[in-house]
Amino acid sequence: MIKVRLNRQSFQYDVHSLVRAFYPGEPVQVDCEWSGREECQKEPVEDRRDSSISGHNTGTEVLQGRILFLLEIVISADSQAVPGQSASERVGCSAAEECTEAAPPAVRIEISLLEGSKEKLHRSGVITAVGVLPEKAKGVFAGPVHSDVQLNSNEAAIRRETKNELKRLLYQILSDHSGKTLPWGNLTGIRPTKIPMALLNSGWSSSEIAGYMRETYYTGDDKIALAIEIANRERSLLKQLRFWEMGNRRTESTFSAQKEESRQDHAAGTGKAEELRPGRGAFDRGYSLYIGIPFCPSICLYCSFSSSPIALWKNQVDAYLDTLMHEIDCVAAMLPHNHPDTVYIGGGTPTTLEPEQLERLLSKLEGHFDLGGAHEFTVEAGRPDSITQEKLQVLKEHQVTRISINPQTMNQKTLDFIGRKHTTEQTAEAFALARRMGFNNINMDLIVGLPGEGATEVEHTMKVLSEMDPDSITVHSLAVKRAARLRLFKEEHQELSFENSSAIMDMTANYARAAGLHPYYLYRQKNMAGNFENVGYAREGREGLYNILIMEEIQSIIALGAGASTKLVLPQAGPSAAGGGADGESARKEAVPSAGGSEGSEALQSQTASAQSASEWGGTRIERIENVKDIKNYMERIDEMIERKQSALCGKEGGFYE
Repeated sequence: MIKVRLNRQSFQYDVHSLVRAFYPGEPVQVDCEWSGREECQKEPVEDRRDSSISGHNTGTEVLQGRILFLLEIVISADSQAVPGQSASERVGCSAAEECTEAAPPAVRIEISLLEGSKEKLHRSGVITAVGVLPEKAKGVFAGPVHSDVQLNSNEAAIRRETKNELKRLLYQILSDHSGKTLPWGNLTGIRPTKIPMALLNSGWSSSEIAGYMRETYYTGDDKIALAIEIANRERSLLKQLRFWEMGNRRTESTFSAQKEESRQDHAAGTGKAEELRPGRGAFDRGYSLYIGIPFCPSICLYCSFSSSPIALWKNQVDAYLDTLMHEIDCVAAMLPHNHPDTVYIGGGTPTTLEPEQLERLLSKLEGHFDLGGAHEFTVEAGRPDSITQEKLQVLKEHQVTRISINPQTMNQKTLDFIGRKHTTEQTAEAFALARRMGFNNINMDLIVGLPGEGATEVEHTMKVLSEMDPDSITVHSLAVKRAARLRLFKEEHQELSFENSSAIMDMTANYARAAGLHPYYLYRQKNMAGNFENVGYAREGREGLYNILIMEEIQSIIALGAGASTKLVLPQAGPSAAGGGADGESARKEAVPSAGGSEGSEALQSQTASAQSASEWGGTRIERIENVKDIKNYMERIDEMIERKQSALCGKEGGFYE
């Protein structure tokens, strides 16, 4: 057990994630109700037991046992000016301009690592608004909008740099203590490609970005190269979308001008009432559509997603579809047009629906949306044991352009153990059937780090998939969430190994590239085996645009169905707010996306309960509108969820523009 005492709760997620990354097998508890070292010395550290700790427990259970070591982190105001700096310089004002805001104090960070009652390692640092960001980087990473605290630009800069310096100091201590480094350095965010994407959009060269990531985040050269390669490819792919042609950012001044114009039109009686709705601006970059089908043939051992065994819900599927149809009817009427850029039907496993149910769903969507005009229309066929010729025929007749058939592994012993009720032969047969029926864009998912699998087993899977020749392969590093049976019943699985390594990840990349597939999107998750990443590889022209859009958070996603999370990308209005550094992490740290399908699939749907969080760049903010996960609750409370979308998109008194 590792105990952390931290006096600033807003950095709790970053600290917890970084400690867990260095010590993945150890429970980590972060106590944010601590004000200083005086309290900790009242009781010897070596005598403390986890069961006596009353602080916040982040992401792990409270387990009994000795504390491996204690981290004390104190973040406090440093009222003394930095030597040689004036107050105006401390807050980032030039000598030639007058500072109108009061100079905030500098921030001091003190980190100590204690074993027993002895301090073993110590690091400290002082942060000012000018911080350690290179001059060229200032202004690139805008602080994300926080839903409850508005800070001026100096305060936001101080907080951003405090977070970055905190993670640098903590990384140094943990690296010294453990004797190891991490492939992604001190980055704890799930979207590391946002960093090179933002810098590329600001005119940086690849070599400048590499130097910045190396010095700021201690990221390894191979991961830096991967992130920059993917960011460049994403930018190229996004150019085919309408909003990119008009410029991929919308400035606050543009938004303010249009807001005032709309007010004047409305006051004069010349503007349409809907122009004042809170959601105005959410569709400036178009939108994509997600439909959730929360049923699976069986629930995998590692799964924690919003899905239920189809056998238990067989008699309720039509009732679920009735509810979903009602949501489609109502939400379609709220949207400004019926031309989504991409459409993704995930879950769950959508092909657990019978052919006539698939026909009913797709016909309903076609009645409201121009699916033929979408750049991409994906359906997760997912489990091979759910695929039939009749179902594939329905998909073919309704303009579906991309499907995903997900083996996860081609080792039968592993499939049996993790609870997937299909064979490797069924995977090959389903893939061959889809090819014969004319599907020319087929993705296949696999998971590295499955119980009992090492390099030999993963290589066998890669060899078999290479022979099948899919159009894209998504390589996931196993991430076991708290709700997964593998964690809930971990005592029964203590003998299992969960192996992942740089060598295994490099091997999957080599096989993918040898098959003519290149990396095109990437994301990370908590509790990920080996602290690595998930990477999508695709043939030229067969990339999944939806995956890029939801990970880069540059387009609104309208999500319908149980457990679905609508994500509105809105212009950022008002002062910049406190956020993290530009590490690809949301301001609301609980907003860690879980896979859009219980397959551990490549599609993502965020499952946060937070009302708002933010993008780290581009002057936007993110507002999420959640549907409940429980199927029964979804069907009973659908009007409540439709009302939430109505409020966000069409407004109530005192809405976004008020």
